[in-house]
Amino acid sequence: MKPRPSFAEILAFNVAIVGQGRALAQHYVGRVEAYAAHVGPHLRHVIEHYEALLARAPDELVDYDHRPRDRRVERMPDLAVRRFDGITGTLAALEGREPGEPVSVGFTIGVDGADFCVSGSTLARELLFVASHAVHHYAILRPLAEAAGIALPAPFGKAPETVRHERLQWAP
Repeated sequence: MKPRPSFAEILAFNVAIVGQGRALAQHYVGRVEAYAAHVGPHLRHVIEHYEALLARAPDELVDYDHRPRDRRVERMPDLAVRRFDGITGTLAALEGREPGEPVSVGFTIGVDGADFCVSGSTLARELLFVASHAVHHYAILRPLAEAAGIALPAPFGKAPETVRHERLQWAP
């Protein structure tokens, strides 16, 4: 086991996760009603978290809570595909950046949402967060997509450790 992945591996992981969302949105092009009913809101949420991290100046606060919410992405799978493509391009442009680059992240906290705090993080850590967050939403979407007759790859909506564990369980 490696102590930590390289930044290139973190970027490749994110590109793969974004590609899963793109592929799911692509399945729904031409099936707008089914997309808007269940899938669109989750993919919009994933897209906007990536964009909150990636579409900011390097020294600007990342605020996943107070972000633009583009409801068109919920209703237009072709728009989601284009936004995922943009995220992939932005991820590629991060090559050469420092994984330990400091990032300040703002959060609304408290069960009543009454407080806001800022925490220090790094670019690599936030990339791992948005990928994990996307996988969580994909896990919710998996049964909906399968019920709609969409065949998904085995790792879709599963944490990398779950995929590894399942592979080892069934290894000869």
